[in-house]
Amino acid sequence: MNLSTQTRVPTKGGLSTWQIAVLISAAAAPLSGVVATGPIALIFGNGAGLPGIFLIVAALMIVFGLGYTALIREIPGEGAFYRYLSVVFGSGVGNGAACVAMLAYLSLTTAVGIGTAYFADFTLSQFGLHFGFVPWAVILIGVVALLGRANVDIAAKVVVPMIVIEFSLLLALIVAIVFHKGVETFPTAALAPHYVFGAGAGVSLMIVVACFIGVESAALYASEASNPDRSIPRATIAAILIISLIYFPTFWAIVGDLGVGKIGAIAAAGQTSSDMQQGLILRLFGTNISLTVQGIVAVLLCTSNFASFIALHNAAARYVHTLSLHRIIPSALSVQKNTDSPARASLATTAAETFAVVLVVLAHFDYVVAFAPLYALGVTGVIALQAVVAAAVVTFFVRRGDKRTFVTVIAPSVAFLGFVVTGFLIAQNYGILAGSESIYVRLSPLAFVAVFTIGFMRRRRVGISATPI
Repeated sequence: MNLSTQTRVPTKGGLSTWQIAVLISAAAAPLSGVVATGPIALIFGNGAGLPGIFLIVAALMIVFGLGYTALIREIPGEGAFYRYLSVVFGSGVGNGAACVAMLAYLSLTTAVGIGTAYFADFTLSQFGLHFGFVPWAVILIGVVALLGRANVDIAAKVVVPMIVIEFSLLLALIVAIVFHKGVETFPTAALAPHYVFGAGAGVSLMIVVACFIGVESAALYASEASNPDRSIPRATIAAILIISLIYFPTFWAIVGDLGVGKIGAIAAAGQTSSDMQQGLILRLFGTNISLTVQGIVAVLLCTSNFASFIALHNAAARYVHTLSLHRIIPSALSVQKNTDSPARASLATTAAETFAVVLVVLAHFDYVVAFAPLYALGVTGVIALQAVVAAAVVTFFVRRGDKRTFVTVIAPSVAFLGFVVTGFLIAQNYGILAGSESIYVRLSPLAFVAVFTIGFMRRRRVGISATPI
């Protein structure tokens, strides 16, 4: 195929601020994050102090968002991490960071794709739909592949109702707990320092930060937004607020329902009970609302994971598209024809997901072995990049002599320190996040060093001013 006869251009679209915010919020899989991940934080983390950790992380993400969106306004265009770090630190750093981001998001999307297939089979087999992991993986990857090749507006229309349903169910749980517990639903003791910073706080911090993964990806949709100069910064802040406003009160109410003084005993029992680790929060829907709703929530966990799969696939595909567009990876992946979506980049992302499934099948991996290491790798990469971008914000605006000290210096500096601390805690507890103490799993983040080096050595300057400010 002669590439000169094809179109190699940025994508085009008409996404609104709300659609972008929902797309990137979907990556957090709110319902799944509460029901599936929440028990791990309550049992192995700081227990009753979990709402306080969410409050701290929400504040961290907001100060990051303030500086990050200021940078977005100053450096418009698609590419996200790649573009900003190229402008601030040079093309070598930008290229290396883009390769790290691509690996991180490919790890996340393959992990969530595998997890979605496993969970769909486990959940729906209770209703007689036991197809096995492989058929579900083929179905889900196929559907996401079709949505990925279509205009992104279609994916947004699929994801929006899913997210609305998730938020509605979590709000219903909060209302039901308030009805039963009254003012005890939101115990102030859960925000006391000795609970918030108690044993396991590092584990909780690690898990909670992972709940915000994807909020920086709004900039990847710049060329598909109807008004990117306004919608990208607004969507970023909106996504941070949406995730904060649903997670924090939900976990505060859950702690209130379980009882601050009782969570210690629950955690002790849960550390040796896989049933409690899986069903601790799910059962609260049954006790506070009805067993029917509990069953519905169990089924909708599948759609929550699926929405996250779509969102992460789209983000990964756009990193592939951007790197191809600037010829850091083969330029053929940025060729477009008869579509406004990064169709070939999406196909490459689908190929990576399919390859991962084949490996899982051939190696006979179970859910934890297949999902957790890939997810941990992706989370680690994104948090490292967020720290570097926070430093880039300070560097960019200090060089320019910007007078907005809080937004351009103080806020991003606090975010940088917060991400560094989180990175240190992840390094300490990586085995918990990755679900394995294997030396190979623990050393897997070194893959980011390798891909960064490869990217750094490809000092391409195509379609972007990569000269440091």
